[in-house]
Amino acid sequence: MTQNVYTVPLPTKLSLQGNLKKNWDKFKQLWDSYEIVTGLNEKEEKIRVAAFITCIGSEALEIHNALPYENEADRQKLSKILDLWEKYCVGKTNVIFERYKFHNCDQAISETFDEYIVKLRNLAKTCDFGPLKEEMIRDRIVCGITSRAVRKKLLQTADLDLEKCIIFVSC
Repeated sequence: MTQNVYTVPLPTKLSLQGNLKKNWDKFKQLWDSYEIVTGLNEKEEKIRVAAFITCIGSEALEIHNALPYENEADRQKLSKILDLWEKYCVGKTNVIFERYKFHNCDQAISETFDEYIVKLRNLAKTCDFGPLKEEMIRDRIVCGITSRAVRKKLLQTADLDLEKCIIFVSC
């Protein structure tokens, strides 16, 4: 059941401060949900585009107007607009740098294990690990966890996969 557009709050404006990729990912997730909840995804293209422009905010509007559209018609196609914003905010990922950040991520003394695993999962998203992603997260937990005693037990566990690792550390 879709809600009336006027009863659903607008998504938070697109922040251009800090980590632009993270900000875009959050905004895009909120936008996609907003379109579904309000039924905008079933409206005419020009209404969807106008709603998107309204939601991004005035600061982002300046960038929006300067995006490299191939032609004027593309300015009224939401899929083209979203593609251009994705390219602008995400750009090309430097996999080596992303992996460097991942491999140097140790659990902070004040950080809970749950916070640490969330941080590792988020860092792993941009590392292009492919099918090794879970193994890499498991290995980083073993290497980066603060407790030496837990690390020692993890290293002694045969056939340790990520799920077993998380269960063991959480207990």
